[in-house]
Amino acid sequence: MPTGSVIDSIKVGVQRSGSAFQDHQVYLVKAGVVQTAKNAASTTNWTSSSVTEWHGGAPSYWTGTWGVTDVNHAGFGVAFAADKDPGGAATAQVDHLPIEVCYSAATGPHHLQIEHASGSGSTCSATTFTVRACADAACSTGYTGGVTGSLSASNASFSWPGSANFSIASGASTTTVSGLLPVAGTASLSVASSSPTATAAATCLFGGSTSCTYTSATAGFTVTVADHRAEDSGMATISASCAGLADVTRTLTLGCSYVDPGSGTLPLRMGAGLTPLNASASATAACGSRDLSVYFDASGTASLDLRYADVGRMSLTATYSGSAGTGDAGVTITGSTQFVVAPASFALTLDGSPPRTAGQSFTGQLQARNGLGAVTPNFGLETTPETAVLSFTRLSPAGGFDGLFAGDVGAFAGGQASLSNLIWSEVGEGRVSAQLGDGSYLGSAFNVTGQVDTGAFRPHRLLIGVTPGCDSFTYADQPFERVTVTALNATGGTTQNYDGSLGLSRVLTFADAKASTKGGLDTGNTSPLSAQQWPASQFVQGVAESSLRYRFTAKQTAPMRSTDVGNPALQLRATDADGVSSSVVTADEPLLDIWSGRLTLESRSGSAASSLSLPVRIEAWSGKAWALHAADSCTAARLSTTAIAVSSPTTLRGATASWGVTAASLGGFSGGLGSLRLNAPVPAGGSGSVDVALNLGSTTTDRACVAQHPTTTGAGLAWLRSRFGVAQGCNDRWDSDPSARASFGAAIPESQRRVHERQVY
Repeated sequence: MPTGSVIDSIKVGVQRSGSAFQDHQVYLVKAGVVQTAKNAASTTNWTSSSVTEWHGGAPSYWTGTWGVTDVNHAGFGVAFAADKDPGGAATAQVDHLPIEVCYSAATGPHHLQIEHASGSGSTCSATTFTVRACADAACSTGYTGGVTGSLSASNASFSWPGSANFSIASGASTTTVSGLLPVAGTASLSVASSSPTATAAATCLFGGSTSCTYTSATAGFTVTVADHRAEDSGMATISASCAGLADVTRTLTLGCSYVDPGSGTLPLRMGAGLTPLNASASATAACGSRDLSVYFDASGTASLDLRYADVGRMSLTATYSGSAGTGDAGVTITGSTQFVVAPASFALTLDGSPPRTAGQSFTGQLQARNGLGAVTPNFGLETTPETAVLSFTRLSPAGGFDGLFAGDVGAFAGGQASLSNLIWSEVGEGRVSAQLGDGSYLGSAFNVTGQVDTGAFRPHRLLIGVTPGCDSFTYADQPFERVTVTALNATGGTTQNYDGSLGLSRVLTFADAKASTKGGLDTGNTSPLSAQQWPASQFVQGVAESSLRYRFTAKQTAPMRSTDVGNPALQLRATDADGVSSSVVTADEPLLDIWSGRLTLESRSGSAASSLSLPVRIEAWSGKAWALHAADSCTAARLSTTAIAVSSPTTLRGATASWGVTAASLGGFSGGLGSLRLNAPVPAGGSGSVDVALNLGSTTTDRACVAQHPTTTGAGLAWLRSRFGVAQGCNDRWDSDPSARASFGAAIPESQRRVHERQVY
């Protein structure tokens, strides 16, 4: 926005959709700090279709002052939050948040201001006036578009030794003009004309007064003190006009007084010994007056060192009373000036020690100090109290997210104020800075700044999200379908700087919060990590996702269930290497039912002329026995005929048969019971048997207790393997695949018709 422009309105748009939602917070952000004084949120219910709602209006709507520098600042923006109606889950969508700033471009200065240190001078010497072009009513910003014009005075005797005309070059905002009133009296100064024409009438600033009246005396002192900072080296210049004081030493009465604030507790100190200007010459007493010996050089000018330990607009008066001893009895010469003494700096201190918690408020103190580090008690007591505003700079990580910062500065008392509700939403390290609210102490050229580094911020807690491996439960040794861990701040937002690539995330360790002895968690990681850990690099913008499973120590272990007090569910807990944990909020740690499962095949005999079905059972250990697991509705979808291994057939006498059998189907599950169907022998009529196995692993070879292991495609259900005897080298191991025998054309007792049978051994 061009310098000098006038802001007409500031509006924030929210393009959003989602039922059961309303705006919760709509704040402007000034210099990176959320301005909580005005919440523009409305109570309008959102709609299911995307709609943009606008908030705001004139700058005054937002509370505080808003100028061109605020809008042009890189930290200008908006902070937004939504609010949900009570009830179930719902989704809110925010597309974007446009900010519309309407302004009127400047075509000239807002007004011109004539300035003088005291508004007084002498009849025998010209004085210098400053003409300032102002871009706003407060003259806090200069107009730099270039201005020409002329001044005028109400007293006909007033003259302009050079010219009454002035010219402020483009790029500048001030120039000077010399004027002289050669007779004792007063003159009212004004701007006669200007180009371009100013929007508002000209003003004056004479020694802190807005009066445009200039006073001239037949003899007087011109006292000059430049604005400076508290306890910095100041200099007072006293020039004697029309007084005949040249190359002489005289005793002057020097007095100080408070202008803004109108009272104080400390004096000006002047001269080679920095004598306090009060009756007792006390550096801890209020302003008064004191006689000092002052040397005037050949040009009639005296220079004295000056210090002030406090702040404000001050007045210095110099008075000389002649005497018989100096040959000027009855002569009185006086002069005065006003000047501003600004704080040297702000000093910030933060309560508590780092590391701090992201999103959690902390407090501190802010002091206005002089150049020696002492508090300046008058700061904040000005007629229009000076204030301080805070801003925040992310120091680390480089390339990270800035997040949101907010903080409140309390009222100043005794030169210091409390800092409260300091919050940064991110992790890393930052710097809190303070500066004057208007950038200029009492209209001087001095801003006041200070800063303090915060130290490290860590997440408030971790949030675990788990999708069970099989519907509402997970089998022991089965990876959970999905496991995520999100690093959160204290308000529930994700700390995006908690990222492995930024070096701020930490190794994550998982545990059962209930410390069950049934088994343990396994991430699949090995040295240098343990089987319960994820590496720090797993986190990307505050979210990590990887593999995790729970393994029972023994296959025949009773299930862990949320409905079983004696065998409680797994309560998953995550803790990083800094101690940040999911234990802060119970709801952040999911309860997970864990079952020990297995899959079995049963042998069957049938006709050589038709297909044969073998029962398939999905079972779980109840704590006492293996039983059908009717709750399993996910395993069937992962089984395929490609996992079925069918051996070469043998005849009833054990010889190699010339026929073959293929798998037809695998499925039909209901209540944990399904079937594996084999096609009839080819060529037809073959009789004998085949061994059938299901490859539940991830390789091409099953681990069934059978002699042959034809190539298959593993089903990836290794957690359903179990113990199926000692045959073929199984040796009662618990990771064997299920197998059965299918017999075709074999007689079984139930199919034979006989009257009597006797077996003799």
